[in-house]
Amino acid sequence: MKIVCQRSLILKAINDVLGVTNKDTLPILSNILLDGRASGLELVGTDLEVGIKTVLPDVVKEIGAITVSARKLSDIIRELPEAELQIVLDDNNNVIISCQNAQFCLNGIRKEEFPLFPEFSEAESFEISSEILTDIIKKTIFAVSKEESRYTLNGVLLNATAGSLTLVATDGHRLAVAGTTLEKVSSDDISIIIPIKALNELSKILSVEEKSSVRLMVEETQVIFKVGSTIIVSRLIEGPFPDYDRVIPKEVNQKITLSRDELTHVIRRVSLLANQKTCSIKFILKHDEMEIVAKNPEAGEAKELLKINYQGDFIKLGYNYRYLLDVLKCIKSENIIFEITQPLNPAVVRPESEIENYLYVIMPMKV
Repeated sequence: MKIVCQRSLILKAINDVLGVTNKDTLPILSNILLDGRASGLELVGTDLEVGIKTVLPDVVKEIGAITVSARKLSDIIRELPEAELQIVLDDNNNVIISCQNAQFCLNGIRKEEFPLFPEFSEAESFEISSEILTDIIKKTIFAVSKEESRYTLNGVLLNATAGSLTLVATDGHRLAVAGTTLEKVSSDDISIIIPIKALNELSKILSVEEKSSVRLMVEETQVIFKVGSTIIVSRLIEGPFPDYDRVIPKEVNQKITLSRDELTHVIRRVSLLANQKTCSIKFILKHDEMEIVAKNPEAGEAKELLKINYQGDFIKLGYNYRYLLDVLKCIKSENIIFEITQPLNPAVVRPESEIENYLYVIMPMKV
């Protein structure tokens, strides 16, 4: 095998697959597969749950394949100068990396010991703008549960029907729902739970890609994302996702319009004296005023007043301030709509702009 290409080109390809290499399970999974073919250099990484393959065309001078330490290869190429480099496989499974006056030799492991990349078809699929997909992933993924025992909540529910795409995530304390329109879905409606790791890796790849489209394909137990010359394959989470629509309040007593930036800054200031174990802050609503309060017996008390348009009864509400800041970071609209019913009922946060098809439900805390 002989590869000749620019340092920046192969470094980006390595970084695309680096996140799924995992030395904690099988040693071979900490390696990256370099497969030089007539069609181009395939770089593959996997942890057996998520696999990523990307292809560099027109860089293979001699075909061949080998696996090497993903981390070592990445570290070496990152430190090389921006210039043309050469990667050669010798007869002893050594990988020789040369660039200008520098040369490195990495021990390789034969391709045959590396897991096969899954095969797939493009039966159930649709395309979506990478920019839109990135946005709705960002608006939901932070609400995924981190408790391994609640495995169906360890991913994001994706529902695709003719004309619409919806992503949903919840950890039992909050719920995030984001949607967009779809031109078409190639076959039946799609409803799957995608592991958070697959979406994190997809988001990283999309963050460095130029504006493009993403093709999503679904098979029985796996989902495939195709972005340009890069493919991500992930196992799906099997099991029932909660009936999230039941959590969304159908009747609202009060709708309060708030400046997103102003509310964010007030919460950040007041939360400096919040109990960092409970992360609890209070919202006290009275005629045309909202007072946000944090109290911690070990640190002190903070409060700040906001002028609002509120004509309802005096009411105290308690929320986790971190959960509120998470959603405020995702909303683009200058103002948000804060919908409330009773102190112990869920509240809803929405962007004021109807262009953003987004809502966020947050469960209350006792105050």
